[in-house]
Amino acid sequence: MVTFVLLLLTGAAPTTDAVDRIRAWVGVNGGEPSGYDAMADCTGPHRAYRTRVAFRRSDGWARFVQWHGEEQSSDAVALGTASWVLDDAGKWAAGDADVLARVIGHQFLAMVLAPERIFRRLASSGKEPFEDQSVEWFTGTEIAGTPVELAIDAEGRPVVLRLHRGGKIGSLLVRWSGWQRFGSVKIPMTVQIDQGKDIFRFRFRPPRLEPPSDAGWTPAGTAR
Repeated sequence: MVTFVLLLLTGAAPTTDAVDRIRAWVGVNGGEPSGYDAMADCTGPHRAYRTRVAFRRSDGWARFVQWHGEEQSSDAVALGTASWVLDDAGKWAAGDADVLARVIGHQFLAMVLAPERIFRRLASSGKEPFEDQSVEWFTGTEIAGTPVELAIDAEGRPVVLRLHRGGKIGSLLVRWSGWQRFGSVKIPMTVQIDQGKDIFRFRFRPPRLEPPSDAGWTPAGTAR
């Protein structure tokens, strides 16, 4: 009864076997860590860039910012199913489904630290190796509605995620590696994203495992 009441109060979906197993392997304890603020040094098919991802567990607030050199090239915020993006004119505007999917699709750390906040209706689709690794696959969606296929090993370690974005983006393959322990939790310090023939690599600097200083911020005058 207590668990049911808590779910009603938080709006969180009931956890699944996959979520429980991931949380146990990563070392998540209840609602901790309560968030993160992380910077990654990134490479892509054209040039190097930097990405900031920030997240607060309590309400799922998320931010995604990128820089190419000293120039900021992207900034977007999501809260629940609402999103906002900084447009080319430097003004904040309400985002659409693509903006929300972009913000959530870059929260690689939340996917393993707070899987119950990111994924919905994960159901086992069977065991099938991935590149000679024995894994179990789960299908479902993430909170932006993007269909996903998530693979974890027998111990619960997240191995790979397929995000089926469709359109020009197509399907993305997200691989977690370089796990390091920070306090009680394990963090993937390297993430590789395969998009067709293009490969993007995120190498995270040590993250701050607490809600970021701007957590909860949304642009004024952009109500949906």
